Amino acid sequence: MLNCMTARTNLQSKTDIAPLAMADHFLAAAHALAADPMFGIPPNVREVIARCGNATKLVILGTKGFGAHLMNVRHERPCDVIAAVDDFRYHSGALYYGLPIISTDRFIELARHDRDLVALNTCRYDRPKRFFDQICRTHDIPHLNFEQAVRAFSLQDKVDYRVDDWGADIACNIPAFQRLAQRLADDYSVQTLYAVLNFHLTCEPEYYHEVERPYSTLYFRSGLLRFSDSEKMVDCGASIGESLTGLIGVTKGSFERVWMIEPDRINLQTLQNVLRRYAGTSFASRITVHGCGAGESTTQAPFNHEGGHGGFVKPTDADYEPADLIDIRPIDDIIDDAPTFIKMDIEGSELSALKGARQVISAHKPKLAISAYHRSTDLLDLTSYILSIRPDYQIGLRHHTPDRWDTCLYFY
Repeated sequence: MLNCMTARTNLQSKTDIAPLAMADHFLAAAHALAADPMFGIPPNVREVIARCGNATKLVILGTKGFGAHLMNVRHERPCDVIAAVDDFRYHSGALYYGLPIISTDRFIELARHDRDLVALNTCRYDRPKRFFDQICRTHDIPHLNFEQAVRAFSLQDKVDYRVDDWGADIACNIPAFQRLAQRLADDYSVQTLYAVLNFHLTCEPEYYHEVERPYSTLYFRSGLLRFSDSEKMVDCGASIGESLTGLIGVTKGSFERVWMIEPDRINLQTLQNVLRRYAGTSFASRITVHGCGAGESTTQAPFNHEGGHGGFVKPTDADYEPADLIDIRPIDDIIDDAPTFIKMDIEGSELSALKGARQVISAHKPKLAISAYHRSTDLLDLTSYILSIRPDYQIGLRHHTPDRWDTCLYFY
């Protein structure tokens, strides 16, 4: 077995998307992480943390990425965040969570005078991410990406669960992931699975870049599902209506029915505007909006209403106002016809919603596109449950962004 240092060098210097090579990388990375909880953290960052501990000074690179998750960490942050870098905003005098926003030049100057300074590259998109990485390499500045920071500073269970470190859970479930790989219907799905797992084990985003598909291919252009002019779609997590637009596009407007399920009160206003645009057209009677969440049973739950794609069911022990409560209903009770397609992206509540759709899945075997990137065991739990209802599904997997978001399971 590769020792930890050899594994780190091999896994993070290059990737190989051949299924067998990806599987070998997966085993090596899982064993390396099991042996070394700091696997994937650059040596120069380890040295700084060993010297400085909780007094480690951190500068956030970029103000529109994952940095907000660090600033909103529960309990006390195990580092001293001193500034954020944004060359487009520093001259405005704006603050980032109360921190000064500085230029790249000022960041380099600070790092030159403080060799214990660590940079955290929080950028989501490739160009700014690579720009800051190159700046840090050129000036020999210790730096991390967000996933490495969660691991290095032991932020597991302190950050939003959707950006937790999955590594330990993956390393504990090696046989289950190997069985899932064997169950997938095509090589690209196997490659995608191992790319996702290897990313979470190593914190190396290059694994995603080998298999990522454009966001525009999500749900409707995965290469796995086929759509006809008789589609009846359950849009679970309708958000701002993107999936409706996708269905209209792929069917050229020829579909039979859409149930849009969305609990976020801000998004519901947007969806009502969408419906108004179709008033008086043939679409009007075929689209309905249901202002509730989807779950296993009828109940209520507190909800974080923020609009867009980020709203989620809050833990029952979280602080909330009565107005934040939403109704939760099973899909089996919401819809009034047999669906041909169910799409779900509901921020970690997918398993509960699938349990509330057991009858329609069992009876009608609709195509399914289920988001599987919110919880560390989603890939296993969601697949296991769906196959317990209909073991005759074929399974595909695609990843639709250049970062950790939008890994989607497809059942057909």
